[in-house]
Order: sequence, then structure tokens, then C-alpha cells
Amino acid sequence: MDLRERFLLNASTLMKEGVHPSIILSGCQRTDQDNVVLFKRELGEVELCLKLGNSPDKSCDFFYPSTKEGLHTRKVKISSNVVAGKEGLLFVDVLYPENNKNILRAQLQNLITIWGIKKYEMETIEGIAGFIWGDIYEERKVSEGMYVGMINRPGGLISTKILYRALNGAMDYFLKRGVDVTELRRMSDETMKRAALTLTLDENVYPVNLTRRGLSYLPTLFKKLGVSVRLEIPSPWYADLLDVVPFTKDFVQSENLFLLIGEKNEVESALSKGERIGFPSFLIGRTGSREDSSIIVKRK
Repeated sequence: MDLRERFLLNASTLMKEGVHPSIILSGCQRTDQDNVVLFKRELGEVELCLKLGNSPDKSCDFFYPSTKEGLHTRKVKISSNVVAGKEGLLFVDVLYPENNKNILRAQLQNLITIWGIKKYEMETIEGIAGFIWGDIYEERKVSEGMYVGMINRPGGLISTKILYRALNGAMDYFLKRGVDVTELRRMSDETMKRAALTLTLDENVYPVNLTRRGLSYLPTLFKKLGVSVRLEIPSPWYADLLDVVPFTKDFVQSENLFLLIGEKNEVESALSKGERIGFPSFLIGRTGSREDSSIIVKRK
């Protein structure tokens, strides 16, 4: 069986198991919903909700596209402050589908382990989505003069998206533009290996999950935090490949994208942990006074 036949056969099986075709080719691009919430202990109990299917449900605040329909809820008792997350596979490993179980677990874990949470509970749904929650005992604060870091996990997803589009019938398009499919697969395989890794932070940093909102949410975010900011956003990995895929949406929104805000030594320590396991990790700026204007530019 050649690579294209393997891709098509596995993709067909994944769709029967609930994976929406848009997730295979484009990744999850929805930006209109939050997937991580900090609940105060005064609430006593909260109910998490996740809707699978082709369309959202007004009774549920989180929708994940799937070929399977279902409304799933989970009640969580709160005895202390709790960080809770819900998410579906942001992308899938089509060539090695057995890896998707580990990718899902890692995606869910990374939603809350960046808060320093090591003890948590997790519930997966249909092997493509799930809930996760854990107690947090120390609330972090953001103030003027702090440093801002960014970790993009797993990094390099554009290589996977191009490879899948090529195997789905666009091979000639990419070959004519000089794309080396063998090199593309090597980069994609490395990306998928990183996708199954979890990053746990002990540092005193204020984490912000931008996976759903994307970089365009930054001005609104820092306004809510009561500070201004000066940031230089680095280019994504394999940015040169963007020239041959003008039809690809913002692939960064299909990765776990985190900001870490805190004192310089704490942020640098957290970024070094990301670097050690292969995640793109950058120091991108500092916070300023709320009276100042925020400046966010792309790094040249």
C-alpha cells in the first residue's frame, strides 16, 4: 500500500469514528469560544458541556465538529478554585491513527498543566474530545513591567496540513511548486511526535490560553488584564511553506498557543522547559502601564 492509499483508507476510518473531514484537512479553526475557565470555589459545583456534531446547540457553550452527534455534560464538585478545560482533537495523525489517543490526552493535559496543576481528572469522549479539571491553590497576578513569553505547541503543523492536502489529491500542485514530499513527511512526523508531549510548569507565571481566540485577541486580552503591552510576534515555523498554500487558514489556531506572563526569570525558566521538549518558545515582550497604548508587531 502506497502512502496515498494509506492516507485515504485511514482518513475514511477516522471519519467513521467521529473525526470531521474539516479537522483532517484544515484543523479546528473555531475562534468564538473559550475552552479553559477558572472557577471560584464559592460555586460549589459546575457543569461542563461539550456538543459534538454538525452544528452547535444553544444549551451548550462549546461545540466541536464531528461526524457523530452528541451532547455531553460532566458535573464537577468544587472544594477549592478549579481550572477546567474542554477540547477536541485540534488536528489528527492520519498516517499513524493509533497516536491520536495520546495526542488528545496531551492536548487536554496541556490546557491545565501550564497552571502548575499536577493532579487532575480527565474524561475523554468518543476518542476525539474530552473534559479535564484540577484544583489550583495559588492565583497568579499580572502587573506592569512583567515579561511575556509564548509557547506554540507542537509547532510545525503547516507541514502536516500541506502533506495531507497533497495526499488528498493536490500532489501535482505542490510538486510543481518545488515542495519535497519526503522532507515534508519527515517534518510532519516530528510534529506529530511533539504533539503527544505534555508541558507541566512549576513557575510562577500567569498562563493565557490563546488556542481558540488566536493572536488577534491580544489587544482585548491585555486590556482586560489592566496593562498595556509591547510585543514582537515571531514568524511561525516553516513560514516559507505559506507561499505555496495561500488557501490555508491560520494554522496556528489549530495548535495549543499559550502566553506566559511573569517576572523575567520565571518566564525564561518556563520557556526553557518548552524548548527542551521541542516546542517553539519565545520571549516576546513586556507589559506596561494601562494608560499606555499597546504595540504588537511581527518580528522581522
